[in-house]
Amino acid sequence: MKKLTYFTLSLLFITASCKSGEESEEQTNTATPEKEEINLADLEKLAGYPCNFISKELVVKYFDVKADELEKNEYSPNKNKISWMDHCTFEWKKENFEEIEAKNQKIVMETMTNQNQNVKEIISKAKSVESAYNKVGVGNLKIFENQEKATTYFNNSHRVPTKEELEMLNKEIDKQGDKKGLTDDQKEMGKSMSEGVASKIAFESVSGLGDIAVWDVYSERLDVLVGTFQFGVIVHTSQGKEANIEKAKAIAKEIIEQL
Repeated sequence: MKKLTYFTLSLLFITASCKSGEESEEQTNTATPEKEEINLADLEKLAGYPCNFISKELVVKYFDVKADELEKNEYSPNKNKISWMDHCTFEWKKENFEEIEAKNQKIVMETMTNQNQNVKEIISKAKSVESAYNKVGVGNLKIFENQEKATTYFNNSHRVPTKEELEMLNKEIDKQGDKKGLTDDQKEMGKSMSEGVASKIAFESVSGLGDIAVWDVYSERLDVLVGTFQFGVIVHTSQGKEANIEKAKAIAKEIIEQL
């Protein structure tokens, strides 16, 4: 199931971020970069170590949590190159941890024991599972060759996929599924998952940060473009979206100041 999920979401990301050479409608704000130019050589030195962009001290500064309660999770398989897959996150239990865990366990058990459910019903229940942990971190890192490519990529990857693109995605799922030896049921599950994800994709423009800043509602991440450098601040807490965005903005400003 994990491989199928990653396969489907990867295709969805590719479809949403590409427009076959077409120009996207630009999202802009009135903010100017904190600094005129970012030293790309210095950024490359940070490649492979996303935790250089965020620390326990920074999380403790903005959230009501002690340093020893934080669990660090760093992922960066390629230590020689910054990747959008790299991330560094810090997690700690939500106040109603036991209640959430009990609810999630109930959903899982109901899903496992009910043999009459279709794929859409299973996916709907899976989406109702809530993380029992608060999460704060940095991810979606990318360095571009120039400002034009940076702006085009950022705008293309921060928009809702069109109906035509979703149809193209379904065809690609069939094509890639055949190559990987997936069954028809697995391919249909992949399509249902992509439709479910697509229905939740939404973006909100955020002013006052870098060249462009957008809150990714589905990923609960504030993505910021500063010159030719892109980064995302992940904030998932029980405080709600508006509070999460404000905390993400504060952390993003501190990151920009360090560039």
